[in-house]
Amino acid sequence: MSTTWRRRPPASCSPAKTPASPTTSRSTPPDGSKVLFIRAFGPFLETGQSDCGLWIGDVESGEVTQLTSNTDPPCDREYTPHFSPDGTQITYWRDPFEDGQPTETSVWVMNADGTNARQLTDPEMFAGEPDWSPDGELIIFSTYAWFEFQCCQASNLYRMHPEGSGVKQLTHYPDASLRATHPRYTPDGAWIIFTSVMPGTTPSLWVIPAEGGEPIVLAQSGVHTHGTWQPTPGTG
Repeated sequence: MSTTWRRRPPASCSPAKTPASPTTSRSTPPDGSKVLFIRAFGPFLETGQSDCGLWIGDVESGEVTQLTSNTDPPCDREYTPHFSPDGTQITYWRDPFEDGQPTETSVWVMNADGTNARQLTDPEMFAGEPDWSPDGELIIFSTYAWFEFQCCQASNLYRMHPEGSGVKQLTHYPDASLRATHPRYTPDGAWIIFTSVMPGTTPSLWVIPAEGGEPIVLAQSGVHTHGTWQPTPGTG
């Protein structure tokens, strides 16, 4: 896959592919030279967009290149792409749809140029929302991502190595009375910040030790989601 544009093409040149507004899911490598993002194309059909995928943009030149494409079936969604700390790999999750409903989800990794895409988790696990540990040795993810599954499933946090081995469950919530989602490592890799969701309450931010353990509530009494810990200036 190698589709490269320097700017949005005129509508007359691509009547079947008018880019939709990009989502807010994006990531940059350590040197800040690239931006990774999601892009979807019209026409927008009953089954979804005609194509969607992950793209990478060069900050200096403005050139953008399509890394993945999903046209058959239209738009198996790919979400939350993140560069590995060394900038050589990308992790993301795929969310195939059928009759307007997600059928399975799984965590993937590929090279930063879009080659060698490989699935890391069993689709029946419904894994999603992956991110890297600061040293690049682990990937954290959740099951039944709250972004997509907003009712009645148990969501827990797991970690694994980038090739899919060593899967370890970090939270053990048995049902939807308490869900853990949106995980991110702290910059030192010692903690994981995540969104806690309980029925009848607004989501809040919690942290747990990176090896698992008792959570600590950081923020509640309001809507708090998608926490990210700021690195110490000059260290990351």
